[in-house]
Amino acid sequence: MHGDAVLETLQSVWGYDSFRPLQEDIVRTILDGRDAFVLLPTGGGKSLCYQLPALLLDGLTVVVSPLIALMKDQVDALVELAVPATYINSSLDSSEIRQRLAAVTRGEVKLLYVAPERFTTPGFIQRLQARGVSLVAIDEAHCVSEWGHDFRPEYRDLLRLREAFPSAVFAAFTATATRQVQRDIRQQLGLSDAEQFQGSFNRPNLYYDVRPKRKAYSQIASYIRSHPGSSGIVYCLSRAGTEDTAERLRQDGISAAAYHGGMDADARRQAHRVIAIARADVGHRHAGADIGRIHDVVGLVDAIARLLGRPFGRGNRRDRPVGGRKFAGRLDAVAVFVPRTGAPGEQ
Repeated sequence: MHGDAVLETLQSVWGYDSFRPLQEDIVRTILDGRDAFVLLPTGGGKSLCYQLPALLLDGLTVVVSPLIALMKDQVDALVELAVPATYINSSLDSSEIRQRLAAVTRGEVKLLYVAPERFTTPGFIQRLQARGVSLVAIDEAHCVSEWGHDFRPEYRDLLRLREAFPSAVFAAFTATATRQVQRDIRQQLGLSDAEQFQGSFNRPNLYYDVRPKRKAYSQIASYIRSHPGSSGIVYCLSRAGTEDTAERLRQDGISAAAYHGGMDADARRQAHRVIAIARADVGHRHAGADIGRIHDVVGLVDAIARLLGRPFGRGNRRDRPVGGRKFAGRLDAVAVFVPRTGAPGEQ
């Protein structure tokens, strides 16, 4: 089914001659009408696994994502590629939402990004049913299990989409899933028969190390100054810490912008524009980012080891060497990124 159209679409839309590991198998599984459960590292190319099928399927592809910033980044990138995509979330006013829904109804949109809460809006599911949904792609699927009740409790309700869109393919994507979380995802999202794909989480262009945290802000500022001209993210545990760290960096003459989920829509849009061009940006760890040229990731966060792969994986999505540093307190699981000077694979 779809024959050479898969590779032709990859080349004509994205400009790639070949897939990354597992991508083609995932794409063809979805196009064959089979559900998929995908575990790939951050930066491993998960988004293409549902974006490409969306262009070859007849109906609408609905992408469920909890992160407003990531929705905007992906839709902006797709629009640049002339792919008819849009998002609907709380950053938009009611007039804009109505216009975008009308475009969906008219069949002018192939990919629609929404937060899980959107399905509780009266009439929303019915609008999608009228359009016809071919694929439901659930990003950050671990939200349903690991911290779904705290972060996005509505993920627990996504199973009802099975009844709403009985002919659609369902595919779940995550970079963070223990074995127990994997079982929960399958159960909560009705993926018991889904084909599972799990890639290697080894990122040869990233280097992990351990450093003690002593006067963390001074360490961060020193690290940033030692990499003039680089882009970077400083991950903080709290929203208050995010804003405080960004303000201190600005006072010290370092271009920085805070970004977190507690900002109002206007402030978030402004920060997002600044982040796209800033030399350093400071973000709460749940904010999300998809900026290919970020080379430095600095951690100021007390977190356990399984939380580290996602933020640090955002450091570089284009397989180039990445620098970064994690400052660890007493309870930290620690990672440090430093630029590679040797051949890929050297530690």
